[in-house]
Amino acid sequence: MIQSQTAPPAYDFTDGRPISDSKFEKQAQVELAQTRSNESTVLGEGRSLESGGPPLSFHVYSSKKWKDRDDIVLGADKVTCEYYLTFPIKWSGKWDLKLSKGGKDGPEIATLKKGALGCLSKVSISMADGHHTDLTKKSVLGRTFYFTSAKGTKYKWKPKSMWSCDYVCYFSGTDDVVATWRSTLNAVNKDGQLLISQHYAKEEALIMATVLAVEEHAREERQTATLAAIS
Repeated sequence: MIQSQTAPPAYDFTDGRPISDSKFEKQAQVELAQTRSNESTVLGEGRSLESGGPPLSFHVYSSKKWKDRDDIVLGADKVTCEYYLTFPIKWSGKWDLKLSKGGKDGPEIATLKKGALGCLSKVSISMADGHHTDLTKKSVLGRTFYFTSAKGTKYKWKPKSMWSCDYVCYFSGTDDVVATWRSTLNAVNKDGQLLISQHYAKEEALIMATVLAVEEHAREERQTATLAAIS
C-alpha cells in the first residue's frame, strides 16, 4: 500500500514563472465562465466540472533541461510538489517514465512506456495498485485518447476544438466532465493546468498519469510537424 508523504518538498517557481503567467490565469477564468454558460448545450445531461464543488487544481512545470524532460506538478498553491514525472530522454524516442507522489524520490505511482516516435504509438500505463491501461487513439490523425480505469470505466481525453491544444476528459457513459487540461504554450516553463472534478477525485492518480502522457505525446507530434514543415 502506498504511503503518502507527510511533508512533501516544496518548489518555488516565483522567479522561474513568466511575468505573463497571471494573464493565463485570467484567461482560464474567462474560459471556465464560457464553458459553464455552454454546458447545457455541449454536455447534455452530463455533470459539469464544478458540479461536485471546486475542482482539484494542479500546475505542471517542465524542467527544460537538455538531459531530461521531467515535469514537476505543483498543487493549487503553486509551491507544494504533488507529483513528479521522471522523463529521461532517449534518442530512439522511446518512453520509460516514472510518476512519483510528493517529489522525485517519493513513492512510485505509475510507469508510462511508449515505443519509438510515431503517431500510432500507444502509451502503456501501469499503476502502483496493479491496474494497467493503454492510452490509445482510434486513427492516425485522431487527437482523442481513450483509457480505462481499474473498474472498467471508460474515459476519453478530447481536444476542446479541432485546433486547440486544450483537452477535456469525459466519462464515456454520461459525458460527465471529469477533468480539463489548459495548455500554456507561450509560457517559459509551465506546461499547463489540470483541473479534476470532485466527483472523480478517487481517480486522481490515473487522470494525472494520462494527462501528462497526452501532453507529452501531443508535444512530440507538434515537434514532428514543425520539423516536417521546415525540412
